[in-house]
Amino acid sequence: MARLGLNVPPGLVISTSVCQQFYDAGKRLPAGLLDEVKEGLRRVEDLTGSKFGDAERPPLLLSVRSGAAVSMPVSLSTPPLPPPVALAHSLTEKLARE
Repeated sequence: MARLGLNVPPGLVISTSVCQQFYDAGKRLPAGLLDEVKEGLRRVEDLTGSKFGDAERPPLLLSVRSGAAVSMPVSLSTPPLPPPVALAHSLTEKLARE
């Protein structure tokens, strides 16, 4: 989408191969994944000027989605649903004030 000139916010991707590794390892995270996710999140924070879970700055809102048969096979055979939203209580109060 960015190549089409659309404004795409920064983000990070966890590939479907990681999902398969998770299941192959008995539902354990692959070594190093958590560190990679934390680094990706830090990059998004740097690019946006927001910080995950920080009630003092503009909140960093993330969209987490899946579109792969290996991670959510049912999602490919059902109509799309709006993504679930979860916020820390302190962030909902901040958003309500703004």
